[in-house]
Amino acid sequence: MATLAAYDLRFIRTHELAERIDATLSALERMDRFEGHLFNWYDSERLVPLAPRYVSSVDSGNLAAALLTLGGGLRQLIDEPEPRVEISSLTIQFVGVDPDGALRVRLASRNKQSRRELRESVWSIVGGVAELATFVRETRASDRVSFEVVTGNPRDEGPFATHGHAIRLEVEQPAS
Repeated sequence: MATLAAYDLRFIRTHELAERIDATLSALERMDRFEGHLFNWYDSERLVPLAPRYVSSVDSGNLAAALLTLGGGLRQLIDEPEPRVEISSLTIQFVGVDPDGALRVRLASRNKQSRRELRESVWSIVGGVAELATFVRETRASDRVSFEVVTGNPRDEGPFATHGHAIRLEVEQPAS
């Protein structure tokens, strides 16, 4: 419930909401139980019940109510349109993951921008999410410019051995 509240108050983003809820539910799945009920107290690092091991029907009911409430809140998110986020005069239209694992971000420009302005807008976005980013390629179609970027920290084991991620940013511009 706290994670959903943090999302509602815009302290965390959608991907953080999903990651935190997934981590919590995954931890719950690994915890020992007594006849299907969770014990009251666990070691939070090892996820093993603490002594004395007991089950509380009141606490089990509270957990069930919290999970039902969380489920209802998450279902409401599905029905809500994704808010439009604008950064550097670019509006995020779509975020997804390509089959090769690259993050794809589709953006729309409010007005026609020069190549330099477009590059600066894209780099302001990339700079906000990556400590180190290397520009790989820029391609242009009639109404769309694509940028491919690799993020990561170079290591001795090879370039971008850790934290290496490909990002593809596509910017759609209005006609001249």
